[in-house]
Amino acid sequence: GSAAAVAEDAQKGMEFAISEINDRGGIASMGGKKIELYYGDTQSNEEAAATEAERLITEVGVSALMGCYQSAVTASVQTVCEKYKEPLAITCSTGDILTEGQKPYSVTIHEQNQDTTKTHAQFIQDMNEKEPGCIKTAAILYQNDDWGQSLSDQWKERLADIGIEIVVDEVFAQDVTDLTTVVTKLVEKQPDVVLNACYFQSMVLLTQTFI
Repeated sequence: GSAAAVAEDAQKGMEFAISEINDRGGIASMGGKKIELYYGDTQSNEEAAATEAERLITEVGVSALMGCYQSAVTASVQTVCEKYKEPLAITCSTGDILTEGQKPYSVTIHEQNQDTTKTHAQFIQDMNEKEPGCIKTAAILYQNDDWGQSLSDQWKERLADIGIEIVVDEVFAQDVTDLTTVVTKLVEKQPDVVLNACYFQSMVLLTQTFI
């Protein structure tokens, strides 16, 4: 799906980590049992993700699930895991909905959106305390998915609370191939700070366009 490149990097990381554990004797508390890794392709689609999660639990018989990348996709998997009482380690998704309510079989090891935007606002306030008036305007850039929209909404609220004017507000597709218009607006408006919610490929494109 749209996050395939990120998934490939994550796969390499997981395989490396598991090989390290297994090469050092496996899981000590289980008598050296080795970790076996199985994959399910979500296709960046909520329905496909739920189907794959159910397959891994009921057919493959895995002991736990890890993932996913997009919060909406993870929420779909989370519903299946809670249904089957299957442990789910949420490794990357940041949607606030993932930690709302009673979800005893889920553990989140990543900060949520509300934590991220709170930290951003606090950083801006700290900078303005050290150098009064150094940050008066901001630009917010975000991709058009639940993660980007959530951060955008929270940024707007928090920036308003601390008196920061938003001079650029731009949304773009996850698979955007041209950010010239966005960069042109940034150059024209010269915001004091840029808050950006996009995946790695878009960030690289944004940086290259600036250069």
